[in-house]
Amino acid sequence: MYILGITCYGHDASAAIVKDGKLVTAVEEERFNRRKHTFELPVNSIRHCLSECGIGLEDVEHIGYYIKPWIGYPHYFLHFLKYFPESLNLIRELKVAQKKKDYIAYGLTLNPLEMLGLPNLIREKFDIKGKRPKFHFLEHHLCHVASSYLISPFEEAAILSIDGCGEWTTTMLGYGRGDRFEIFRRIYSPHSLGVFYNSVCVYLGFSILDGPGKVMGLASYGDPERYYKEFKKLVRLGPNGSFEIDLSYFRYHVSRLGQRCSQKFIDTFGPPRRENEPLNQHHNDIAAVLQRVLEESIFHILYYLKDRTKSRNLCMAGGVALNSVANGKVLEKGIFDEVFVQPAASDAGCSIGAAFYIYNMILGYPRKYVLETASLGKEFSQDEMEEAVKNFPVKYERSDDIAQRTAQLLSRGKIVGWFQGRAEFGPRALGSRSILADPRIAEMKDILNERVKHREGFRPYAPSVLAERAEEYFDNGYPSPYMLLVYNVKPEKRNVIPAVTHVDGTGRVQTVEKEKQPLFWRLIKEFERLTGVGVILNTSFNVQGMPIVNSPKDALECFLSTEMDNLVLGNILVSKK
Repeated sequence: MYILGITCYGHDASAAIVKDGKLVTAVEEERFNRRKHTFELPVNSIRHCLSECGIGLEDVEHIGYYIKPWIGYPHYFLHFLKYFPESLNLIRELKVAQKKKDYIAYGLTLNPLEMLGLPNLIREKFDIKGKRPKFHFLEHHLCHVASSYLISPFEEAAILSIDGCGEWTTTMLGYGRGDRFEIFRRIYSPHSLGVFYNSVCVYLGFSILDGPGKVMGLASYGDPERYYKEFKKLVRLGPNGSFEIDLSYFRYHVSRLGQRCSQKFIDTFGPPRRENEPLNQHHNDIAAVLQRVLEESIFHILYYLKDRTKSRNLCMAGGVALNSVANGKVLEKGIFDEVFVQPAASDAGCSIGAAFYIYNMILGYPRKYVLETASLGKEFSQDEMEEAVKNFPVKYERSDDIAQRTAQLLSRGKIVGWFQGRAEFGPRALGSRSILADPRIAEMKDILNERVKHREGFRPYAPSVLAERAEEYFDNGYPSPYMLLVYNVKPEKRNVIPAVTHVDGTGRVQTVEKEKQPLFWRLIKEFERLTGVGVILNTSFNVQGMPIVNSPKDALECFLSTEMDNLVLGNILVSKK
């Protein structure tokens, strides 16, 4: 039995396919069409899924889509009446958003007919002649929950799904045991921690989707106390894990485009930053207090969830679950003993959730799959890599021991693009599509920004560490294979790995296990043999504003457009002429 899950007409379009209860592959459409956070129907991703299974779409029995749009439409109408006449902005702006195809701002209200007509559109695109797959519209947060709990290693767990908004739910709390889960609490729009965080990111001059990751890094430069007394009023924490956003400080509930903070917010915290305006300490302090209030709100929910479920295990999903600083503090505070966040916790991961929700919750089959790797995407053969290299003006050679050769280059301060195996699913490069460097060189962060990444100087780079060495370098050795947990770098190691130690003494850690990533583990092990340091700097193989590379051609184009020193494609070492 094949079950296809898809996401589109929002952001981070993707597809995943499950065969007899086991995940075969999962990919994001942006890797193929090269448009970051693309909303479009994931035609390329679906074709990849079918190709991996050697089937046509007529062989798929069920298709799951990550939104049940009609749930949200009555709420939108009542919301419009509640906030009338200010809500007239939503209609005026809708016309602008439709011209721009701005699904990020308007989602399921941008083009309802297109979304509801998705089953027919897919049949037309793939020219299905015979048996038609059964199409399921599924509730958004249930797909988030399924994408975490149903593929987790836990037999039972507390569950939290938290993001901007899905249909009308923004936060969902539940409990899973065995093959099923139940939901016992929901929080509804416009009270959303995801939109709260995004709105302040826009105030700070960043975009809605890329802003949160940047602001999380910027927060380390600020003083969270400076505005805390006033800022904590923006989120009112209530009983049983509930919360409300003080909407007098915001406009996102009556305006989807432009500035999302109200005049009251500006009068209290100062004017918003323009996109290209230099950052100053005021902006740093706003970022710091924003991060603090978000963390306190998450902990408030989790303490209730712990008390309600009595579980020691936690599964989290939704865009807010990508906040690795908050995730690390969940473990630090001991709220839960075990935490599972899958690598594509944002909307991209809902394609996995949709497929498993159908398999386990609708069809009633038992769980039989545990996610153990993020390398779920497209893979290229060695011959395909070599053929691609021949079409570019580069020098190349094969290596009998590419891990050792790469470790030698890194130990000499070289910046190396690393392209191996199946592409990662999710926003983090984890040793399949990575740019690697020496973490011992304090200036390496600035060198990477200037020569390769061209991104903001306040953003940290991540350490990939041998799993067995994690506790030597960090204050926590809990497995972090998907780079979604931030730990403190031990004081005595901060001068050893300065390039991956953030200004506040932390690192967004990836632990690398020999059994799960043998080649990447051996590369780090070889680097340790040469230098005595079992850590390397790892960042995504892309430049700012572009998706992570997917194909050898993408990798070669990125390599030649930057000042990377070398590129590794499988066992081929590439250098510039």
